[in-house]
Amino acid sequence: LGPASDTVWRLATLGIGVLAAVASAWAADVVTRPLGGLAAAWRERRSTPHPSGPRPGASLEEARLSEAYEDLQQGWAQRLSRRRQALAGLSHDLRTPLARLRLRAECELADPLRGRVEADLDAADRMIRQFMGYLESEDGEQAAGWPEPVDEVLRHVLRPYAERHGVLVRLDLRTDTPPLAPDLALQRLLSNLVDNALAHGQGQVTVELQTGAADWTLWVADQGRGIAAAELAAALQPFVKLPGGRGRECGHAGLGLAIVAELARALGGQVVHRPWDGQGWALGVRVPRAA
Repeated sequence: LGPASDTVWRLATLGIGVLAAVASAWAADVVTRPLGGLAAAWRERRSTPHPSGPRPGASLEEARLSEAYEDLQQGWAQRLSRRRQALAGLSHDLRTPLARLRLRAECELADPLRGRVEADLDAADRMIRQFMGYLESEDGEQAAGWPEPVDEVLRHVLRPYAERHGVLVRLDLRTDTPPLAPDLALQRLLSNLVDNALAHGQGQVTVELQTGAADWTLWVADQGRGIAAAELAAALQPFVKLPGGRGRECGHAGLGLAIVAELARALGGQVVHRPWDGQGWALGVRVPRAA
């Protein structure tokens, strides 16, 4: 009976182990299935602006988690709405006294004092626009606008830059179909790149659009030496001001390139840089056509 009892004991132990493994698998399935279903439901309804209730056939756990998540979404949307309203009011309230000061300077001050005051007012207005632009990009508003041909937006935005600052425009359109991008986002991206080059670069500023079958690249170049990759990584962070440059006192808050980086990510692209024509440096954004 000894060997037989030992065999029975081993079989019983194996059976208990199998039952324990099955019970563990069942318990894990009971716990994870509702979470997996909830994740699938959220992926399906990610594009729905106002989901209402759990999906049909949802388990009790999934329904409760779905309701809690939707409450969280609604609360976050309300906070974002209040923040946007506060930003809009703040921008208006800050610009109103600036407009009064500008009018007063034009009417009551004589040169050269008037010129210096107007330059300070321009700097203050530029800083306000940078702060507002960066906060809007944090709220996910950076990819706003209607899809428009990139070359047409570029010509429209750069016309005043060409007239006032002599910015050159070059179009390298290698495909028959021009790429499209949200016009407002592209305007903000381009103006920030050009303003940065005018403030911190040297010599002639050139804007070039290169298009290909898979992507398009917007380059803004000047004749300066540029900055190292490590410095560029720092400059793409908010509120970072690198030493040097001809725009240290022109009202730049260290947000221009941070806004460019946010806009590039929103468009599905990335910030790129390279030497320019052997005598300068170019900073740009490369965006896939599918974005």
